[in-house]
Amino acid sequence: MRNKGLPFILGSTESDGREDVAKGFRASLIAEVHKGNYNGIMAAGLVTTTYEGSGEYTSNFKGACVSGIGNLIDGHVKGACAGGVGNIILGDMDGVSLAGAFNFSEGLSGLSVGAINDTHENSGSLVQIGLSNKVGDWYRKRGFVVQIGIYNRAEEQTIPLINIRGFKELYLSLKEFLMPADAEGGEKK
Repeated sequence: MRNKGLPFILGSTESDGREDVAKGFRASLIAEVHKGNYNGIMAAGLVTTTYEGSGEYTSNFKGACVSGIGNLIDGHVKGACAGGVGNIILGDMDGVSLAGAFNFSEGLSGLSVGAINDTHENSGSLVQIGLSNKVGDWYRKRGFVVQIGIYNRAEEQTIPLINIRGFKELYLSLKEFLMPADAEGGEKK
């Protein structure tokens, strides 16, 4: 991993290749920028971003990114993103995305809370809470979608206040959570 920028003011790091993963905690007053894969926590007063500029592969981020304005992740995220204004994830998000104004992602599995939540497709079961919630393509095999807000749209189904796609998947998930199977494979009584 190579370090660039001004420490604690404008942090910039770079991983050396597809297999190289930067790890740790990074914090800067203005921005944290990382090229490549990153595992850990990035915090910045304005913006955090990870990207892969060569176009050979997408970057992967595991951990938490927190910023005053927003987070831009060009790749896949497993963890949490919290942005004062918004989060833009140009890949799949598995975890929690919190923002004051908007959350945009290619795929989402987990929880998205913001005034506007928009994802291209569900990459797993997801919950969206906000004024406007949208899932472009809903895939039943990937799980349920629960939307709570004024405008809720999951694929072609639009229902205000509470919109649920995949009642069966939601029921099975709740049943597994509340009554887990015992170690021998049978159901708990």
